[in-house]
Amino acid sequence: MAKIMDVNEVELAAWLETRPRIIRDMAAKCPPGRLYRMASTGQRVLIQAYSEDRTVRVAVTKEYNFVSHERSVFGIPLEDLTECDLPGPDEPTGAVLDNAELEAALARGHDGPSRMAEVEKATLAKIAGSRKSDE
Repeated sequence: MAKIMDVNEVELAAWLETRPRIIRDMAAKCPPGRLYRMASTGQRVLIQAYSEDRTVRVAVTKEYNFVSHERSVFGIPLEDLTECDLPGPDEPTGAVLDNAELEAALARGHDGPSRMAEVEKATLAKIAGSRKSDE
């Protein structure tokens, strides 16, 4: 299992004392500073926030996954997370689109579905372009 960062246990305990019981229970079950795998997607994630609706917000990053773009996802149930190891040395990681490319693609859409379609098009175009340059 991968412990991504050291968490000051004294500071964490002091913070948890100020939180509702549900948050304390969630943090005990899935502590911060560790790497988790989402069963629903297979992506490795870091917990960013705990919510009183029994879900968490997670970061999907290029350091631990190969993704079209980095993102933060909310509404993830704890039951979907399992502690996991770091990617292996032969496992690809990284993001196809950087932040500027992602923002440009999102700006081309006018609503949620069209924005995501633009992100998909930009991702595929960049992959196709890199394949052509490899030939």
